[in-house]
Amino acid sequence: MSNTKKYYAKVLLFGEYGVIYGSMGLSVPFNLYAGCFENSSQEITEDVVESNKSLNAFHDYLFQLKEKNELIANINLEKLKEEIDNGLYFKSDIPQGFGVGSSGAVCAGIYDQYANDKIILTESNWDNHVMDLKKAFVQMESYFHGTSSGLDPLNCYLHKPLHIKGKNDIGLAEMNKPANLDVFLINTGTVSKTGPLVNLFFDKLRDYSFYKKFHDGFLPANNNCILAYLAGETDLFYENLSGLSALTLELFDPMIPDDFHALWRRGLESKEFLLKLCGSGGGGFLLGFTKDLNKIHNVLAEAGYNITPWQEK
Repeated sequence: MSNTKKYYAKVLLFGEYGVIYGSMGLSVPFNLYAGCFENSSQEITEDVVESNKSLNAFHDYLFQLKEKNELIANINLEKLKEEIDNGLYFKSDIPQGFGVGSSGAVCAGIYDQYANDKIILTESNWDNHVMDLKKAFVQMESYFHGTSSGLDPLNCYLHKPLHIKGKNDIGLAEMNKPANLDVFLINTGTVSKTGPLVNLFFDKLRDYSFYKKFHDGFLPANNNCILAYLAGETDLFYENLSGLSALTLELFDPMIPDDFHALWRRGLESKEFLLKLCGSGGGGFLLGFTKDLNKIHNVLAEAGYNITPWQEK
């Protein structure tokens, strides 16, 4: 099989740790990275072999669920297995463990290419079927992380910005980015492992002090950032983003690589830029927001930080 259809990366602009608690999120396609299915008959490299093995293991996981009558998505596993045995692999430049949807793209691609009677969302059937699709993706992506919100593969599948309003309320987002706002990513150079960090988060929730600051401070700041962003309200957005960034540094310091704590504080103190997690943290990318991208890009690049401006491929 050779299929040039691409499945793009995504970025959760807002909602890390909040969406799994039932709070708001804003997930958007990130077209700098993408993956597609190819056949290894044309080239056999270590990466190709590893991807083929990974697809085979993923197939086995789905097959076991089907054998127990638990598989939600009606995947044509016979066809998938045949093509894996013939050299199918996922050719991707989406960095793994960086919070931009590498596993989400794989799940989206498998569903899109191999699901029987796959759900194709339209304006008329959205309310009836978006949660069915999300539920199928939750199960599929849990193979990679142990737990999943299903949002990454949903975004990769739809390739549209999503406004997560609650656990059972997802709609398309009408993007109206505030004026004087530029977004960038910083590569921490460290691979992140989502599962252990999510478990750590749930452990921390048992502490009342953490829970109260998270519930009464972090979540409102997160939700207000989303609402201000979608409304294009620049001043209100930066006000809430400053609070969110400060609370993230306080509550989620284990999720921020040690080498980036000083940079994070520098942004909070100077207000020249503000940082937040990109996904679960622990490495991967950090998200940055600024009113002067050229200045910040030059300053941070000269300091040795690997900066990726938000851009289309």
